[in-house]
Amino acid sequence: RATAKAGELGLYRATDGVLSAVTAAGPLNPKEVADMRASAEVLQPVAGASGGSVQWLADGVPEVRRVGSGDSASGSGWIGLRNNGAYRVTALEQQKLLPQWLALLLIVGALLLAWRLEGRSPGTRAGPDGPARGLTRGELGRAAGPLADTGATGAHRIIYSAAPHFARKIEQLAGLQ
Repeated sequence: RATAKAGELGLYRATDGVLSAVTAAGPLNPKEVADMRASAEVLQPVAGASGGSVQWLADGVPEVRRVGSGDSASGSGWIGLRNNGAYRVTALEQQKLLPQWLALLLIVGALLLAWRLEGRSPGTRAGPDGPARGLTRGELGRAAGPLADTGATGAHRIIYSAAPHFARKIEQLAGLQ
């Protein structure tokens, strides 16, 4: 003979490898399994007291709506879930989107790509002396040289011919002349 405490209600099996026995822990005929027929009789009073209802899936799946704490929680073809703010956070799990080294690599790569593309933009041209740079005061005055030699056409001629005029205005405003 042996005895053991059962932690929960239900059926338990004990075996020694050769013989086995099955035993029931708890009441032999509990209320929840006494009458297994589907019926609204047991739940209807509780559901009605809380503003809800009992609906059968055979009549169609009811629409689920969010309702306020004082509103009715049921209607024709719908059931309501009360928004009463009663909740408890039982667990929280956070994961990083990317490892830190990969995020840093992507940021640095994007910066280098932007820097490279900016250097190739149409407004900046590399000259014979290297990368594009601002013009000095003397170079700005000579920028409109003979247009026939530059091959400039249309809008470029207007820009090149206007450059000395704007250079003089800039110099006047800056007090250089």
